[in-house]
Amino acid sequence: MNTNTLATTYGLTPALEETAQDLLDEYADRIGAPRDARIAYRTAGQQITQAIAEARTILFKRLDPLMRQYTLPTATPAQRQYQATYTAARIIVDLKRTRRKKKPPTDGSNGGGI
Repeated sequence: MNTNTLATTYGLTPALEETAQDLLDEYADRIGAPRDARIAYRTAGQQITQAIAEARTILFKRLDPLMRQYTLPTATPAQRQYQATYTAARIIVDLKRTRRKKKPPTDGSNGGGI
């Protein structure tokens, strides 16, 4: 049996065959997408790690030493204030710890409430 006879027997029209081929082509394009996404995710993670390392180098090796000059006895009050503001801005605030809820009592009481 040839292909044309099978197509006629099962009602495969040229339009349906073209649609099926388009869907197969689209699927073939997407088959590698999960792997490509994993590679992109890994690459982005490596780039973030590298960017953070570069930022830390700039802060610790360049800006921090530069700011130390504003703590010298020859620094003006404005320079000392600027250095204090810079130092305060460098403090990392852990919001998870400051917003931690109190644990409910484990002894069955309501914690002294009514």
